[in-house]
Amino acid sequence: MYLPTQNLLSDAETLKSKLADLLECEIIIIPAYRSKEDDLTGHADGMVRFVDRNTIIGNCLANEYQYIKEEVQKAINDFNLQYIEMPFFIDKKDPKHPYSAIGVYVNYLEVNNLIVMPVFGRKEEDEKAINVMKATFPDRIIETINYNDVALEGGLLNCTTWVLKQ
Repeated sequence: MYLPTQNLLSDAETLKSKLADLLECEIIIIPAYRSKEDDLTGHADGMVRFVDRNTIIGNCLANEYQYIKEEVQKAINDFNLQYIEMPFFIDKKDPKHPYSAIGVYVNYLEVNNLIVMPVFGRKEEDEKAINVMKATFPDRIIETINYNDVALEGGLLNCTTWVLKQ
């Protein structure tokens, strides 16, 4: 069955509006990668995270595809967000682990005033990422962990933990 593009756009906007009403929130769409080979984890928390209501921290946009840059920039503009760039690299050296999340610093664990962030044994990138986190969260304790064994399988700290409020 053929559906005109206009109807699809209208349906998408209707769905987004209904979700926003139901969840009582604003909906921000993070674009998906067009290729399965490029989408290493399938998780938005491997691309961007909220720091607070007006600030997001995300992968260095210079390393992203143009369509990703444009959509992220559109969200930044539409919602008047500040964007903090985090170092990011793709490590696809091991064909046994095609969905490796090594290089994705934004997938950190946040519990109260503690942030545990992944490091990957790449001195320069690790130091840059740690400095960004310290500047972004000056009142928090920042700890690091080499999580490469788990990252090789496509997950990192936010993906593999569950924080519950008591």
